[in-house]
Amino acid sequence: MLKYNIYGTSKTAVQFLLEHPEIEVNCFIDAKNNSKSFLNYEVFNPEMAEKQLRDNYTLIATGSVDSYWQIKNYLETVLNLIEFEHFEHVDTYNKKISIIYGNCHSSAVKSALIQSAEFNNIYGCYPLKPICQMNSKESFNTKAFERCSLFIHQAIRKNNNYGEEYASENLLKRLPVDCIVIAMPNLYRMPLFMFPQMESYENQICYEGYNFFPYRDKFIDSNYNVKQIDQICKMIEEESLISHSEIRSNYEMFIEKVKSREKEWDISISNYLIKEMPNSQLFYDPNHPTEKVIGYIVDNILNKLGFNSMKNYISDCMDSSELPIYQSVNVALKLNWKKSIIRKYSKFKLNNNIMDVYEYVSQYIKWNYYR
Repeated sequence: MLKYNIYGTSKTAVQFLLEHPEIEVNCFIDAKNNSKSFLNYEVFNPEMAEKQLRDNYTLIATGSVDSYWQIKNYLETVLNLIEFEHFEHVDTYNKKISIIYGNCHSSAVKSALIQSAEFNNIYGCYPLKPICQMNSKESFNTKAFERCSLFIHQAIRKNNNYGEEYASENLLKRLPVDCIVIAMPNLYRMPLFMFPQMESYENQICYEGYNFFPYRDKFIDSNYNVKQIDQICKMIEEESLISHSEIRSNYEMFIEKVKSREKEWDISISNYLIKEMPNSQLFYDPNHPTEKVIGYIVDNILNKLGFNSMKNYISDCMDSSELPIYQSVNVALKLNWKKSIIRKYSKFKLNNNIMDVYEYVSQYIKWNYYR
């Protein structure tokens, strides 16, 4: 009988073994576990486990995508082992491989999809990094694409912000002929109409992994040294600060752009956006939709696969860079909702204060001008 090495001694390993009592374990392998045993099995340091890794199939049990790629690189470059012949991630064990490809939206879609029992019983999500975190030479070096049964992607174009090699069309060529392909809406950098306070993308702060305020606000920037914070807040609440006709015009351009790009997608979303926009928050910032939009996309994916929609699920919240909605936008678009508190779930704040408009302006100024 085939024996398995379990690479990792985290709760992911325990969960996997409880779900698969048929697995016969050879040993555990973990560089960070200094104990000699785990669940009554021997624990080896990777450097001392070459024989075990060569003689037994290895299942990598880690909740971290980064950790998987570090382990994968070690097994391939140091031991010359081959993914899916000698090792794989526990999520794809005995399941059809699904790949969810895109930027941070893909992580939110994945976290929701795997809460569907119907989906999870058939498909295992391959641990691919989101585009914003991946190195193409590393991340595309996997046979998962050739083994993929379900490819869900954001229809990444050739003229994307990361490079032509990230275009969906390059990866579609690697998929098996019987692979199910679903192109989901890609709204990244599209809803600029909701945030007219932004400078152009060319004038944004250079990206930093810890950047609390990646979007420049031209009204705060031009007034922080001549007005008090409460005066700036009052300005933000002025209905006539920004041209209503310009906001509506930009909104109409956004909808037309979505309708045009829907030709490349398998999920239509323009009518949904038009219907829901007045009554619900759909975007945190120009790059990140709310869980409501993610839920709409996920339900449509499930329906296309013949699975039931989910009424309740928990998705990754992408409110880390949430921006306030200016009153001019509320009035121009006749929004029936108003967000007084932002970044409710985010840790991207300078303190633990509730972030209302005053707190946002205060922290924005501190971050950009006094650090």
